Amino acid sequence: MKTERRHELQTNVLADTLARWVERVRPYSRAGLALLVALVVLSTAWFYLENQNTRRTAEGWNEYFEAINTPDPRDRLSDISQQYAGTIVSEWARLSLADIQLEYGTNRLFVDKPVANKDLREAAEKFQSILIESRQPTLLERATYGLAQAHEAQGALAKARDEYRQIGKNWPDSPYVAVAEARAKDLDQQDTKSFYDWFARYEPPRPLSNEPGTPGVRPDFLKDPLEGGGLKIPSVTDDSSTPPAESADGAQPESTQPADEKPVDDKPGDEKPGDEKPVDDKPADGAPPAESK
Repeated sequence: MKTERRHELQTNVLADTLARWVERVRPYSRAGLALLVALVVLSTAWFYLENQNTRRTAEGWNEYFEAINTPDPRDRLSDISQQYAGTIVSEWARLSLADIQLEYGTNRLFVDKPVANKDLREAAEKFQSILIESRQPTLLERATYGLAQAHEAQGALAKARDEYRQIGKNWPDSPYVAVAEARAKDLDQQDTKSFYDWFARYEPPRPLSNEPGTPGVRPDFLKDPLEGGGLKIPSVTDDSSTPPAESADGAQPESTQPADEKPVDDKPGDEKPGDEKPVDDKPADGAPPAESK
């Protein structure tokens, strides 16, 4: 009996405690329920947006790799960088586009300086935008190295030297450290400075594409007369030949027969003009004399 009584007393105490807590929480029940609902909605929205961003990023990577495998991906990379702005795909697309423009500009410096400088200027702008916006170490060190190359190609040797050395300071484990330090030392050499001073005054020769005529089309003087050309190249298989013209004194030109060629013998039995027998002018016996012609 004492044990049962003790259990009843404990149960009553627990019930009273729960009742007091329920009475205290009851005024805040609606606010708590609203807070719980808000947390559930925010969590659902976050998972949905994260899923959408992951899918969008995956689509962007597919387009990026497809563009890289084309012969000239510049236009597609530019579209990808704008379409997926704010994502890692956009940053890599801009970096790849800047690398391509840097290569094009450097190669055209010896052919067309205005076009080359335009590509180099646009490449430098893209590298600088990546350095401002990106937080990826790989992108930052690559953009710094590309910017140094662009400035070196433009003749800004002081800027290029400082940017080459920034790679070793900011990213000592970068694979670009060794080659960047070598380029910085080379830019300190007097021979290198002399070369860039000479190259700043160098003017490439005028390209042949600016000359008269259409590339890939034969000049008019090489066209066939039937096509409107003015030059006829004789053929070695042409049988038609004009008779040799007489000389000024009226003499016929000498025969073209080789001197060492022997005349063809006549057939045996044929009489030659020199072998004809003289005709006897005497009349036959009893015949009247012939009339004189």
